[in-house]
Amino acid sequence: MITTRLRVQRSGETLSEAAQKLARASIGKQAKIMFVIALAHGGCLEFAEELPPGAIAIEPPALGIGEYLDNLKS
Repeated sequence: MITTRLRVQRSGETLSEAAQKLARASIGKQAKIMFVIALAHGGCLEFAEELPPGAIAIEPPALGIGEYLDNLKS
């Protein structure tokens, strides 16, 4: 079984900071994969090279859903 951990980026925190905090909190848990949920579009790839090993940045589904609904209104 692969151990995973998840953390949502907080307001005022960079994606890199969120990933570093997640990595530190995951040390004792031996998490092999850590997901950091970004607050904004594009935040996933801008700092990808700065993320700790095993950390993967993803965008929350709410961003995609909101964007789709906004396009329906146009």
